Amino acid sequence: QSLKTAASMESLRGSEGAAAALYWQAFSELIPSPWQFGKRQARPAPDPVNALLSLGYTLLYQAAAGLLQARSLNAHLGMLHSPGGTHLALASDLMEVFRAYIVDATVLKLLHTQQLDPKAYTIQAGTCSLGNETIRIFIRALEDRFNGVQQHPQTGFKMDFRRIIDHDILSLIKACRSH
Repeated sequence: QSLKTAASMESLRGSEGAAAALYWQAFSELIPSPWQFGKRQARPAPDPVNALLSLGYTLLYQAAAGLLQARSLNAHLGMLHSPGGTHLALASDLMEVFRAYIVDATVLKLLHTQQLDPKAYTIQAGTCSLGNETIRIFIRALEDRFNGVQQHPQTGFKMDFRRIIDHDILSLIKACRSH
């Protein structure tokens, strides 16, 4: 409800942060044993679940950035994320909608179907490094998820996630041109 009445970007981001805290608390309850996940921590990733999430988000970010570039949009200019340096704020904005559907769902599926070795990682100085086989399995599963056909929530058309993201980019372009 607070999103509808947010008076500033800071207020909007505060509401998003509160929602994220609730989301990660619920997410942690979905992690099967023997995997451990206390809280979301991107850098450095302290455990393999966080490392998988960070790798997945990086790949999703790059996919969104590539699609934005293909449509000749300046991905540095965002709406919710702040631009700065080499950060592609619009790619971060765009990928937010797809994090749970693509990355989080893939991580949970791999953990629940026991496709990953829960001991195939190392931790040095508080930073988790995934094993090569874990990375290979995860990237293959993530690609399968990207390529899986879904029904677009607005159009009803069936398409893979890259096409859904591209469709959303085209909708953004249309909205910007109409204003």
